[in-house]
Amino acid sequence: TVVPKTTSKYTVSTTDNVLSNVKTTDRDGITVADFLANLDAPETGTYVVRDKNGEVKTDGILCTGDTIEVSVEVETGVFQSFSKLDIAVMGDVNGDGLIRAADAKMVLDEAARKPKTFTGVYALAANVDGRTDIKASDAKIILDYSAKVITTSMIANN
Repeated sequence: TVVPKTTSKYTVSTTDNVLSNVKTTDRDGITVADFLANLDAPETGTYVVRDKNGEVKTDGILCTGDTIEVSVEVETGVFQSFSKLDIAVMGDVNGDGLIRAADAKMVLDEAARKPKTFTGVYALAANVDGRTDIKASDAKIILDYSAKVITTSMIANN
């Protein structure tokens, strides 16, 4: 299974198959390497990060909609994946790995929308204040972060 280091504050939901509360400390996103450094090594196998199209991602920026899995070699040259989790990067609602004003606008639009249309990891990424629903306050936090008014410590640690 995927096991975050206790210092990372990542949250794993095995019922929803989601790894959330992933935060970037740099407005240019969290790299795949930095993300993996916040995970304990799997008991067997290796971690594999894939983009939303299923392609293996060894470098670059981690994005909402990427997945992580434990890949185990079951016989020579044959790998099997276990514990696949979808990833939610807090504030990255459009899935580009960056937290920008465009994300804030999307969240503000969603806050006004009835019924809500964000689902899965995108809804988790939008709910940065950690409350029960996506609200205008989430958009403000994302906008303030993108404008360097606040740091990631202001984003929920739920």
